Amino acid sequence: MRIGEFQVTDSLARGKHSRTYRAAKGDQHVIIKTTDINSHEPHEHFKLRKEYDIGRLVCVGAEHIVQYLGIIPLACDSRKEKNCSHIAIVMEDFGGVELTKFIPRRGYPIAQFLDLAIQIVIGVGEIHDRNVIHFDIKPQNFVSRFLPLII
Repeated sequence: MRIGEFQVTDSLARGKHSRTYRAAKGDQHVIIKTTDINSHEPHEHFKLRKEYDIGRLVCVGAEHIVQYLGIIPLACDSRKEKNCSHIAIVMEDFGGVELTKFIPRRGYPIAQFLDLAIQIVIGVGEIHDRNVIHFDIKPQNFVSRFLPLII
């Protein structure tokens, strides 16, 4: 499957109204988030566009926040939709794994847990320093190469 110029290499997540994929174009590896192509809810497309606009501003100069690289307009079936606004957000892919996938069953030793917790607080602090509140803080939204953590 292709999204814009990118070849999808893996499906990462499937939400109620969105899909997230790992993709590549040559040597460039990215994460792509789209609204569900079957969703005809305009507010879902608007929310994704707003996420991109905020993400673009928040990530500038932030070490612990994933970088937003661009938007890809997606083709729509104009017979079904009058105001088509399907888009895909393109974000950096540094090869990280979401927090839920690398927490040991018995948890971390206290020192390693504290290191991880500090990285999370730093990342959320970078967002808050830019006068933005992250309304969806959950383990799936924290990605790491096992430290430092990226939101």
